[in-house]
Amino acid sequence: MRRLPCLLLAALLLSPVAAHAASPRCAMPGSFLIAGDMGRLRAALNKGGPVTIVAFGSSSTEGVGASTRENAYPAQLEAILRQRLPGVPLRVLNRGIGGDTVRQMMARLDRDVIAADPDLVIWQTGTNDALRRIDLNLFEDMTEDGLDRMRASGADVMLMEPQYLPQDTPGSLYARYVEEVRTIGREEKVPVLLRHAAMAHWAKSGALSGAALLSHDGLHMTDASYRCLAELVADAIVPPVAQPLTPAPTSPAIVPPSAPVR
Repeated sequence: MRRLPCLLLAALLLSPVAAHAASPRCAMPGSFLIAGDMGRLRAALNKGGPVTIVAFGSSSTEGVGASTRENAYPAQLEAILRQRLPGVPLRVLNRGIGGDTVRQMMARLDRDVIAADPDLVIWQTGTNDALRRIDLNLFEDMTEDGLDRMRASGADVMLMEPQYLPQDTPGSLYARYVEEVRTIGREEKVPVLLRHAAMAHWAKSGALSGAALLSHDGLHMTDASYRCLAELVADAIVPPVAQPLTPAPTSPAIVPPSAPVR
């Protein structure tokens, strides 16, 4: 089995995430990731695999709005990672169920996530809880419990914040949920993918038109925006091989998004 040399994998994993790593229309002008520990994933990649990633969440993990399941972000993520890590056996399991809140995800955590013994769990959460106006403190408690259970199983976890909704307003419960996911990530020292900030940038910069960003229901993502999301997740896991390698920064890795979150 052909494997990437360990030193190359280590260099890729330790280099900072750059805005130009994604395709031009998907790129972010600033950071799209609150950094955190992914030691198990790094070790698995340094050994040349195998690597198991579980995409855990609700409709935007399941792929509602995509034309086919192959265009949901987990399937597109797997395809990108296979291109960047040739010869490394890996799989991305789609464990998204549309409409799930954190309580419903916790009820299936053992069966759908921990049983797979993943190296990394990408946990997309918060959108349905915010839309259903579930108490924010309850969401915080259950999310922290879920993180504890996943990490106790040995898995690394990356949180994915709620998506951007054009009609949302600053200071709303939805905006507070976005910030809460970021706060949990910082406090628990787990990475957080700033999906809300990324989608807001794509919309406001014109990189993705309204019809390319959200499907006809105005809520779920599309093939194009799922592709951009998959690219950002892939960049957070391992930058493209062609990207110039630079030493890891010594300053704190948490960088707020350059565009304001609404």
